[in-house]
Amino acid sequence: MPESKGMATMRIKEAGFTLVELLATITILGIIITIAVPAIAQVIERTERESCDISVNEFKQHYHHFLLLEGIIRMRYLNSSYLNR
Repeated sequence: MPESKGMATMRIKEAGFTLVELLATITILGIIITIAVPAIAQVIERTERESCDISVNEFKQHYHHFLLLEGIIRMRYLNSSYLNR
């Protein structure tokens, strides 16, 4: 059965998106991105802060170990415990 000219144009219109649908999609994506970007930035900042805290704690431990090896803490501890008797 041959299609009339009106039905052919109807199929072309049904195959694509309307301008309103495209604008609504772009708006929704913009809102999602606007919400997601600050959340991602907070996660990155928190991760960097935790990494820095871990590094500082490791430094403290290594420095304390160094002082123990050098005998600095031992001498101070012995002097203070001797004075407290």
